[in-house]
Amino acid sequence: MIDYYELLGIKNDASVAEIKKAYRDMVKKYHPDINKSSDASKIIISLNEAKETLLDEDKRKEYDELLNEIKYSKQYTTSKENNTYKEKTKEYKENYSESYVTRWQFLMTYFKFGNDKVIFKIIKTFLVMLNYLFFLFIKIFALIVLFIVEVFEEIIDYAVGIIVLLGILSIFVLEQDISMGIILILIGVIIMLIKEIILNKSLNIYVFMQNIQDKLFIKILTK
Repeated sequence: MIDYYELLGIKNDASVAEIKKAYRDMVKKYHPDINKSSDASKIIISLNEAKETLLDEDKRKEYDELLNEIKYSKQYTTSKENNTYKEKTKEYKENYSESYVTRWQFLMTYFKFGNDKVIFKIIKTFLVMLNYLFFLFIKIFALIVLFIVEVFEEIIDYAVGIIVLLGILSIFVLEQDISMGIILILIGVIIMLIKEIILNKSLNIYVFMQNIQDKLFIKILTK
C-alpha cells in the first residue's frame, strides 16, 4: 500500500490547499518530459490516486485508518527482508529512470537499423518532427496558461467575488434588470470553474497529450 503523504511530501494533517499544491509540484517534478523514465507514468498514476483519495473526506478517513494499521503491523518492519515503505519509495524515486529509452535514441536506432528504404526513413523522420513540434506548441501553451492561472489565482478569486457581488447587488439591492444580475453571477461561477479545471486537470491533460504524442511517434516509425 502506498503512503500518499510520503509520496506527496506532506504531513498527515495537511490541509486541502497543501495537498493540491504538493500534487501540482510533484506532477511537474516527475512528469515524463522532465524525468525520462518508462516508470514515470506509474508515478503520475500514483499521484492522481493520492489526490483523489486525500481530497475526498470519506476516502481520506478510511485511508488514514488503514494506513495506521499497516504502519504498526509486522508487514512493514525495518528488517533487511522487508524494508519500510519510506525506504522503498526513496529507492523507487532514485532508480526509476535507469532503463528509459529516449525518443531520440529510438529514432536513431530506427534510422540506422530500420528495414525501410532511405526515402521512407526521411519521410517518417519529417513526420516525427512535425508530431514533436505540434505537441510541443500545445504543451507549452497549456503550461503557460497553468502558470498564469497559478500566479494570478488570488486576483482571479477577488475578481470573481466582485463579479458575483455585483450580480447580487443588481438583483436584490439596486433592483435593476434581474437577467443582468443572473448573467454576472453565472460569469463568476464559470470563471471559477474554469480556474479549478485548469489547476486540477491541466496537468492530467498534459500527460494525456504526451501519451498521444508517444503513440503517434511509435506508429509513424513502425508502420
